Amino acid sequence: MKKIIFIALFTVLGGLFFAESECEKLMSKIEAKYDVKHLELPDSYLTSFDLNSIKKFAKVDWRGRLVSSDLIEFKQKGKNYKLQVESVGTNCFYEYKTTFKVIDYDNQVVQLLKTESDLLALYLFDCDFDGYEDLLLPFEDDDGNRFYCIYFWSQAQRKFKKDDRKLYAPQFDSKHKKIVEKQTEVKGSFRTETYTFYEFRFGIKRFCGSYKLNFVLNSKKEPVDFNFIFWDSEEAKEKKIGEYIYSLPSWAAFESFSESEKKETRKQYNKMIKMLDIF
Repeated sequence: MKKIIFIALFTVLGGLFFAESECEKLMSKIEAKYDVKHLELPDSYLTSFDLNSIKKFAKVDWRGRLVSSDLIEFKQKGKNYKLQVESVGTNCFYEYKTTFKVIDYDNQVVQLLKTESDLLALYLFDCDFDGYEDLLLPFEDDDGNRFYCIYFWSQAQRKFKKDDRKLYAPQFDSKHKKIVEKQTEVKGSFRTETYTFYEFRFGIKRFCGSYKLNFVLNSKKEPVDFNFIFWDSEEAKEKKIGEYIYSLPSWAAFESFSESEKKETRKQYNKMIKMLDIF
């Protein structure tokens, strides 16, 4: 009896903490409908930082002035550090330009860090799996999607170093030392989900690959058409060259196929999907 209760409780908790993403639901419907290979999306096995762990470093007072908050304390492998706002203002793009003092465990200022962000808040999280906390500054696009600029901690220099590009909804694979960026676009009946994979080798971030899943949805939000694009280099993605593109036939067309044609379609799809599963 206890075992049954435990299994039921585990199932409920699993539903709470491992809720299936919208993209996973759409892929499951495609896979079941066409009877093709399962694509394990990063949503099902990766984690991200706690969005509730955001730390505010300033606020706008009743007069509309920017006022600094208290020091932000953080630890780097047991040693105490602090972030103190030196100055904060806005630029012509209405972003917050902030200069932080990074203060070490000997109460020495080791860095004057200049940053930009859309919010007067930040996150601290080990993004490159080296045991040291990194700094994430949030931005928001016109559709309200959150993305981040990451400042990686360099223990050798005892300071934060800005990464070149901002990441949408980053997820983290600590086992394989990978960051996965997820970007979602919804326009009418079209939905696209783009996953980009980076790995860390000897502390250096390296592009691994990227794929975009394109769905066409009906009025019931069910997928009626699907294709994907795969890029094996950052240059290919940026310049839209060397793309691998595969489209499933429409369901109406697929139903009219002979059994041998259906088998060949599934075989071709499963072969292509292996490229996406290598991550």
